[in-house]
Amino acid sequence: MAAFGSIWVTGSPGVVRVDPATNKVIATIPLSNAAWTAASDDAVWVTNGNGVTRIDPETNDAGARIALGTIYLGDPAVVGGELWVPKIRANAVAIVDPATNAVAQTVKVGLGPFVVTEVNREAWIPSWHGRDVWRLEP
Repeated sequence: MAAFGSIWVTGSPGVVRVDPATNKVIATIPLSNAAWTAASDDAVWVTNGNGVTRIDPETNDAGARIALGTIYLGDPAVVGGELWVPKIRANAVAIVDPATNAVAQTVKVGLGPFVVTEVNREAWIPSWHGRDVWRLEP
């Protein structure tokens, strides 16, 4: 993912921040089970294990960790200023409020939501196991 003038990559060491101008690693943030990424106005969000972690791009520190109670999380997106995280086996999306670093609500969607995509300030969520796409406004 590209954000804050860097490329953010997940892997076995956690989250690696790369300067695209020099192709050099400028930070490695240890975070076990780092997987999917998204960026809000002031943070990088990374799914890991049973939740999501907020990374401060100014300091490269992993801060708030929000437990989502599941190990099967999909590709999140920021929609309307909030972080939308697919909970695949729960057939739901957790909506995290960055102001409080807490789940503001959980919305039931189709079978196995795998990814959230923001289009014109709306969330588009396809079902992995179903034959539908959910379109939700924040």
